[in-house]
Amino acid sequence: MDLSKLKLSELMYVAKSIEYIKSEENVDTWSTEEIYHGAIYETVQSKYQVKASEIVCGMFSPLKLLFKRTIRNYILVMTQRKSQLVPNVNGAELSF
Repeated sequence: MDLSKLKLSELMYVAKSIEYIKSEENVDTWSTEEIYHGAIYETVQSKYQVKASEIVCGMFSPLKLLFKRTIRNYILVMTQRKSQLVPNVNGAELSF
């Protein structure tokens, strides 16, 4: 899937379907990117936040570009993290 061709609403729909795997670090030590990932996860889970995001991004196009880039990054990072997890015998997942 070519994420660069998707509209904001489509990106948020895809992001909602991606499993969020948060950093194992303490939240106080998270990078800006990790904070954004957590915020995107929470945003796409709420129909009100999705709608508000679309409204705000519609009023200020530079913000829309930044938001789309950040969502694309979220999708790529979470997909990569998921591929690095391997189920163990008890059904829990281990990361390598």
